[in-house]
Amino acid sequence: MDEFVSKPRINWETWIREIRDIGKSNGLTNFAFNPYGQIDLDRAHPSGIAQFTSSGTALLSNLVREPLAFAKALTTARRIKAKSNSQRNNFGIETTYLVGGMASLEQAGFDLNLPLLLWPVSLVRKTDDFELTRTGSAFVNPALESALFDTYGIILDRAKLLSMLDTASDLLPIAVIEYISSLLSEKDPVEFRRGLVIGNFAIEPSLMEADINPEGNRLIRQLAEVSEVPGIGEEYLTEPRLVADADSTQKRIVARAMRGDSFAVETLPGTGYTQTVVNVLAALVHDGKKVLVVTPRRQPSTSSRSA
Repeated sequence: MDEFVSKPRINWETWIREIRDIGKSNGLTNFAFNPYGQIDLDRAHPSGIAQFTSSGTALLSNLVREPLAFAKALTTARRIKAKSNSQRNNFGIETTYLVGGMASLEQAGFDLNLPLLLWPVSLVRKTDDFELTRTGSAFVNPALESALFDTYGIILDRAKLLSMLDTASDLLPIAVIEYISSLLSEKDPVEFRRGLVIGNFAIEPSLMEADINPEGNRLIRQLAEVSEVPGIGEEYLTEPRLVADADSTQKRIVARAMRGDSFAVETLPGTGYTQTVVNVLAALVHDGKKVLVVTPRRQPSTSSRSA
């Protein structure tokens, strides 16, 4: 294992740009309908969409009744389900949503086409069909809120907007679009349209970007403003309490973590990194400290728990 001391961090704009690039194209900021991975409910059968609106559940075959269109929608539903399972198992996130309404800022010169609302939904296989169920309440697209504020200085009244859904007979009442339009001036060229689409969308990049606030997040500010490279300083390391085997380098890593050092460890598979992580966690918890474990995939955290 090789240890690296902290180096001066990248600037805020770089962090935000990297967050925006997570997952490449973000359907919540740059929406473009794709029949390969999305189901358009704009042309759903009236009785099927009425059932889905009132009860929150409906069979796909009741929403899309024309045989050829249903066959295509069924194939797309399988893709959405497979991707949803992959995202859940690998990253621990839910990505199946119904999105409603669109706001395009392209006429204003911005590459932004943003859904207005999202509903979490589930797709449950029913032989040669799928049951669609809204599993949670609607919420405002966080990317829409950020875009309207950054571009026009508009702050949406989230509670007021969502309250318009309570007594509406449609999933996306026209009052929602009218409310957002009323906040814009006549010179703001934002184009709105209705629409309902089911697909895979990740809200995490937008939420992460909203958290990058150097004035309001002490932890992120400290991470970003390291100005000096601290020395290794072996003389004050104490013998760590271990729960798994460790060599001298691994013991030093645990001891430095207990001392509160900021550092990175680079290692290869099979060199005992899971044991080292377990020893660090055990030592810190024994010292009465709280530990946050962050991994890009679920598998490493699962390995740490099982170890």
